[in-house]
Amino acid sequence: MAWYYGNFNCGCDGRVNIIGPTKDRQYKADRRFDNLCESCYQQSLIEQNRASEKQSLKLDLPSLIGTEKQVSWANTIRVNFYTEIMQKIDNKETQDIADNFFLCKLDSKYWIDSRHYSVQALLEEILKLNKETKETAIMQALENEVITESTVSPSMLNYAGVVKIEYNTNEVRVIYEKNKEFRQIVKSLGFRWNLEKACWIKTIIQRMITSEDRVAELGNILLNEGFCRLFKQMNWLW
Repeated sequence: MAWYYGNFNCGCDGRVNIIGPTKDRQYKADRRFDNLCESCYQQSLIEQNRASEKQSLKLDLPSLIGTEKQVSWANTIRVNFYTEIMQKIDNKETQDIADNFFLCKLDSKYWIDSRHYSVQALLEEILKLNKETKETAIMQALENEVITESTVSPSMLNYAGVVKIEYNTNEVRVIYEKNKEFRQIVKSLGFRWNLEKACWIKTIIQRMITSEDRVAELGNILLNEGFCRLFKQMNWLW
């Protein structure tokens, strides 16, 4: 360990503490003096953060969440990424995707943790997340469509919510909120509560009676009692 004295790039005189092999210390010291001194470096960060705050307002970017220090730092990182990515993109669709990403990412920690990303790496992540979000939305829409088509409501609805009935060739499962009348119905039909799967289950043993028969029997009783029911055929293997 040794102290080296010199003149920093900002013009300030000072010293730096260098450790390591003696033959490398002068080189390391020279590289340190090529930069700003600690005081000027901190001041430059403050000025940069202030400039980024103004730029963030011009870009209509929302406020970030975090401590004052985190927000100030993260905002500078975010503004730099935003500016460079928007300059890199050459079509409106991708610009809209990126813009939406920046509007939604409000956690300062995310931007601080991403500070070492290259602009290209962050852009690829943005596009990947957008693709996954679209795929999820499509699957959800398809599932909602199936649910709508499979839901049957009674002429007189006596109970809120929907009884979800799932089945395959070996088993019928029923899911519903805690309800005394509902519990009495499923228990009378031989269903048993499965704590691990958090649902009522009946295993189909007799070959002459199919799971569809049990589903129809249960569904008719529930409908007559005023329950809204949902049928869904499943392909689980256990």
